[in-house]
Amino acid sequence: MSASPPDGSRSSRKLKVRTGCITCKIRKVKCDEAKPSCKRCSDTGRKCDGYAALPERKPAKFTTTDRSVVTVVQRRPSPPTPIQSRAVRRLAPATLIVDANFLSPALSGEDSPWVEFFSMRTGPALSSVFSHSFWSSTLPQLSVSEPAIRHALIALGSAHARYEADATNNQVLKAAVRPNFVLWHYTEAIKHLQARLEGDLEASDVALLCCLLFVSLECLHGNRILVMDHLKNGLNILRSSQLKELENPSSSNANSKSIKQEVRPLFHRLDSQTTLMGYPASSLFNHMDKLLSLHTPRSFKDFEHAKTSLDLLVASSLGFIRDIHDGKHAESGSVSLSARTLQVHLLSEFTIWNNSMADFVKARHPSTDEDNKLEKSLRVQHTASFIWLSRCTELGEAGFDAFLPEFASIVKWSRSLMMPSTETKDPCLHTRLASLSIDGAAKFSLNMAYVPPLYLVAIKCRDPITRREAISILEETNGREGLWDARLHAKVARRLVEIEETNLLMSEGAKFVYMEPGPLMRMIADGQVRTIVTPPDERFRVHDMDIREISEGSRGTCQATIRTWPYGLLEGKFQWTETIHF
Repeated sequence: MSASPPDGSRSSRKLKVRTGCITCKIRKVKCDEAKPSCKRCSDTGRKCDGYAALPERKPAKFTTTDRSVVTVVQRRPSPPTPIQSRAVRRLAPATLIVDANFLSPALSGEDSPWVEFFSMRTGPALSSVFSHSFWSSTLPQLSVSEPAIRHALIALGSAHARYEADATNNQVLKAAVRPNFVLWHYTEAIKHLQARLEGDLEASDVALLCCLLFVSLECLHGNRILVMDHLKNGLNILRSSQLKELENPSSSNANSKSIKQEVRPLFHRLDSQTTLMGYPASSLFNHMDKLLSLHTPRSFKDFEHAKTSLDLLVASSLGFIRDIHDGKHAESGSVSLSARTLQVHLLSEFTIWNNSMADFVKARHPSTDEDNKLEKSLRVQHTASFIWLSRCTELGEAGFDAFLPEFASIVKWSRSLMMPSTETKDPCLHTRLASLSIDGAAKFSLNMAYVPPLYLVAIKCRDPITRREAISILEETNGREGLWDARLHAKVARRLVEIEETNLLMSEGAKFVYMEPGPLMRMIADGQVRTIVTPPDERFRVHDMDIREISEGSRGTCQATIRTWPYGLLEGKFQWTETIHF
């Protein structure tokens, strides 16, 4: 109980009135808080204006039950200080539940927020439907005890935060990631990894995980050469580990085997991406004996089993396609008999996968909305790879016209995948295409989901409506899958369509032709809108378009080398290079 004032008088200071009716608050008198009108107002003949709702008190600091705000406090000014603001808006979906309590006691005040950010936001962005726990839980837990993994994880998480902050112009989050912050942690990760390998030559698991994080970081920055370097190192580690396990099955513990089981499919997919973009395929997938012994399961246990099988089949097929393109299976200027035999074998495996998927989906009837999305996302990958494999041994482009129904299916499935799921019972199972289309913000994923298939439709489907729809979807999503940038590839595809249709219209007598800017992509010939009715002749088609020298920034550019055969397939190709802004 407080003491009275020395002079015995009452204190002139009055307590603020926090409750009571609005009228009593204005008069600064005590309210008896009777409902619906207080008696103090009624007795004095005044109108009682009722009671205002009290605002909710905000928690003093972030807890795992609050999914809207993460509190990050600057601890020290040197090097580097990751956060400048006390409150950074969390980018994780509000429905995504990941318990990051295990991180707090073991990590420093500077590291913990970014490891949490990785667990809550970057992990789900990088993961597929089936590897969510690996990215959002396993890697963050390993980072607590492994400095190399922790620094690589923080570098990737903060780079991802900066990437999305730039896309949404989030100034608070931009200020949280200083220019040298990502590079500093990247360098520290390499230093700790080197020290770890010097002290333990068998620390292949740590090296493998760091390679995966380094690949992801360089994919985010679009550094293709460094992606290839880290990917090559990771594949070499995997190959060496496989040989050791064959020689001595007991050499690898259960934890190590579990990590490699999670990581191996990721490297398969990454190798597929780089192969599709024109880089040499890994020897893991292009050895002829291995490809001939490849057998697709006749039945699937679940969607994860189906995806794993398809990933291996796609990686193997793309390696074969790359070898065909580079002329490794050529004899006297034509494709060898053994190569055609291998092509037939791989195509038959695609047919088996398609039948197995059909049987699996039929057995799950009635299917859920999420089942339908998962099936469509797998069929997009399957159909695109099947088309490319079917045509890889042929020099001409006209053969792609036989796949117009398949091209239309890819576009239809992709468009439906953009629609958000109506089911909310498991918020972690949204397809990657849907998550890349939220709020128009540029999203990043490590997995090939839809950008390569839609780009294939845009450049190889000569139906003007279907190919324009494919380009429109790429432009709407504004995302990146590994090295595949939707905005860049949409711009390149636009230019390819303009070249082909311009050549066709000029061959019909037009003098001045260009593509009208805007979503309709209409062709204007001599001041009039012209519609392409028939597919262009082989002479007017673009056969190849290599994308190189990509520079990022507010106005990115790339160098595209375009190849055509304007005088016939046997008369020699014509090529030139253009700078394309995206």
